[in-house]
Amino acid sequence: MSALRPQWVTKDGYMILIGCPLCGSRPSTEFVYLDEVEAPADLVTDDLREWRTTIYFRKNSNDESDEVWQHASGCRQVLVLSRNRSTNAVRAVSLARGSGAAAGPGVP
Repeated sequence: MSALRPQWVTKDGYMILIGCPLCGSRPSTEFVYLDEVEAPADLVTDDLREWRTTIYFRKNSNDESDEVWQHASGCRQVLVLSRNRSTNAVRAVSLARGSGAAAGPGVP
């Protein structure tokens, strides 16, 4: 019987690190996933079927995705991560627009 692996440990046994623009490289356990970045549904002009599909039927692909995360155990800023869902490799991290923070320590 194999031991269960925590979600923040990759298949190779490495911890997933996220490079916070303000705090530097931190373990993913400090962050909270909020949602995918996608165009919001136009609730005024879309028909009910399109609106329902947008809200309840999300694509669950294993390719690159842009996601919204919050650094809950750190600077508390909202971030946008470009991440490969199958490998958990984080390609890019940026502050979400309107998060109210300026670049600080840990910015390359």
